[in-house]
Amino acid sequence: MLFDELEYRLQLDEVVDRFKRNISTLRAAGASKDLFDNIMVSAYETSMPASQLASFVFDGAINISAKVFDKSISSKVWEALRDALPGASVVDQGDVIRINFRPLTQEDRDARVKDLNKMLEEGRIAARLVRQEYMQKVKGADGVSEDEQKLAEKDIQEILDEYIEKLESVSKEKELELSPNK
Repeated sequence: MLFDELEYRLQLDEVVDRFKRNISTLRAAGASKDLFDNIMVSAYETSMPASQLASFVFDGAINISAKVFDKSISSKVWEALRDALPGASVVDQGDVIRINFRPLTQEDRDARVKDLNKMLEEGRIAARLVRQEYMQKVKGADGVSEDEQKLAEKDIQEILDEYIEKLESVSKEKELELSPNK
């Protein structure tokens, strides 16, 4: 084979995984543990997920309490949460940071669907860039007949189409979560 199919699929899997991580920040009705895994806090001369710096207690999906393990970085955790959660009330009460989400309006949901569509297009572009890299490797291969080259390019495109479908499927699920009435 003119290209390493396993390596190609691994790179496309990474594109899908990155897309899933990115869209996990789009909340529908409240918060989940995953949301705090993706909020990064600058602390201890590095960037760490908020979930590693505080314990989060959920009182329903819209009221959360965060108890920071190290009080010296409490303000950094508060700033990261405040910046990452637009539309939420993030209040530092000393020992505890309280996070209150307001219920989403249809306008909020529509805005999140637009963000989702933008993220989907970014995912498609990333996948196409991986395809382009492999197409160039096939075109640059020495001693290969034109038929072999075209067959390899066809295989590369078919695999890309499969991964684009995965991205779109994940996006449709998230869109239903964000706007269940549509």
